[in-house]
Amino acid sequence: MAVTMLDAGLRVGELVQLTQGHLWMAGEPVHTLRVTADIAKNHRERTIPLTQRCQVAFRCLYEHVWTIHRDVPGFYAFYRFNPRGHLVYQQVERILKYAGIRAIGRPVNPHLLRHTFATRVLEQTNLRVVQELLGHSSIQTTQIYTHPNEDDKFRAIEALNSQGLTKK
Repeated sequence: MAVTMLDAGLRVGELVQLTQGHLWMAGEPVHTLRVTADIAKNHRERTIPLTQRCQVAFRCLYEHVWTIHRDVPGFYAFYRFNPRGHLVYQQVERILKYAGIRAIGRPVNPHLLRHTFATRVLEQTNLRVVQELLGHSSIQTTQIYTHPNEDDKFRAIEALNSQGLTKK
């Protein structure tokens, strides 16, 4: 769950609605996640290219978690006991909190992962692309999610220097 949120920028409501079919197709993990209109918060479909790390995580889910309940249409990707019922927000929040404490020594929440995704993607591209990946209808909403730091500012100026765009 954490890898999917961190590398695809999903909202918790979208994450819990994912079925195994969203993540696994034709015997392989998908390369592009299709967030369908029925699970997207704003009911606008979007596609998100997936990292190799996500694909490895989906393969692990397929091989180790979905062993009994795999390849059945409509089964949720993230469930507690019954794959016909998905996790709820509070369960995801609790799982991520304790996983964060064990992994990095501090609690992690779903929104932190989405903000981190937005900031990391903005380091590689422009705000408009981040907006599309997050599924925001307004660029102003996307700006709230991105947090440029001092290193980002220095890299931006250094990029100008390396292109010879600054006056001497």
